[in-house]
Order: sequence, then C-alpha cells, then structure tokens
Amino acid sequence: IFFRCRRYMTFARQLYALTGQTAHPHDAPAGHASCNCIVQSQDDALRCYVHFEVLKVRAPGLGALAPTEAERNSNATGPPMIRVPGGAAVLRALVDFIYTDHCALALLKRAELEALADLSARYQLPGLAAHLHRRLDPVCSPLPDDAGLVEADPASTDPSEVRPCPASCTLPTLQGDILTLLEHATLTDVVLWSPSGGFEVATCRSVLAARSEYFRQLFS
Repeated sequence: IFFRCRRYMTFARQLYALTGQTAHPHDAPAGHASCNCIVQSQDDALRCYVHFEVLKVRAPGLGALAPTEAERNSNATGPPMIRVPGGAAVLRALVDFIYTDHCALALLKRAELEALADLSARYQLPGLAAHLHRRLDPVCSPLPDDAGLVEADPASTDPSEVRPCPASCTLPTLQGDILTLLEHATLTDVVLWSPSGGFEVATCRSVLAARSEYFRQLFS
C-alpha cells in the first residue's frame, strides 16, 4: 500500500518525505541519508534534517549559512547544523514552506507569525512573505511595492546571489527553484551516465531519492 500510494504523491511531498525531525534531547538522528544539513530552533526544541542544496535555491539567505563542501567533508560527527531564531513551531513552518510552498499559518500564534515574517525577509523567501502578508494584513504594516522580493540574477552562476525583484515579478515556486538547482553544476552532487556513452547528466541525490525508490535505497 505504501509504494502504491507513493506513486500519487506530488514531488514536493516526495522530497519532504526525505526530511526528518527530532525533539529534544534528540537521541536518534532522522531523515534520509541524502539529508546533509540540520536546521535547529534557537531553543533547541526541534531539529530538522534537510538538504543544503534545497536551502540554497529556496531560501538563499539561509542557504548562505550552509557550510562549504570542504567543511561538510571535514565534519565526521554528522551533518553540520544551522541555528534558526525562534521556537519549534516557527522552524517547522519555515521548513514546511521551503519544501512544499505551503505551511499551516492558522496554527501559529501572532508572535510566531511575526517571527516567521522576520525570517522570510532575512532568508529571502518572497513567497512566504506574501503568504504571511495576506494572513497578517492589516495587523502588520503593508509591504512596499517590491516587498523585499528577490530573484536570482540571470547573469550570475551562483543562485544565492540575488537582486531586488520588481513588483510585477512572479513569485518563485518549488518546481521552478528545483529546476534552477539542477542547472547549477556547483549544487549538483551526482552524475548519471551511460556506459555506452552519449548520455551524461548532473543532478542531485535528493531529487533522485525523492522520485525513485531505487535511488532512495541506493543512497541509504
């Protein structure tokens, strides 16, 4: 039943299913082996096992805090950790949005919504900022025309480099950001190739594991 149902899961849910969460005291690690980064709430109540390459394209401000490949390889004790301001509920909502383009704002208190709004600006998540603005308005002051929105500079080879996005720009989506991820060789971590030649493509373990049971087991 599990495998039959999984065929009908959206890519967002398949990717999100690879992540994991632990509560204090964090006795056992969680998340698929493709998870290579941990984000932890400031109060240490929640840890989320995630993919640094997803953070880089979905939340550039947060992805910029992720370690370099050399730093990751030198860390033999486990995935590197990024501490995020706020409590468990705020972190859970942040990760939910990064991986699915949605989060349950109705479950958050006003202070948590405001904290999440601060993080959406700090980590450059215009979609989340717009989502929160619709929820909080008119409690929060209106966003300016450009709303702090950002978009990747097409002339740049680094998706973490962003520039102001005009008010008319389209908000980024998970699907679009993942396509951007696959177009940046510096963020891909595996190459598929044919022994007979004629085929070679760079991609990400997280994407392959999300889409294929074969690769999910292979990378475990």
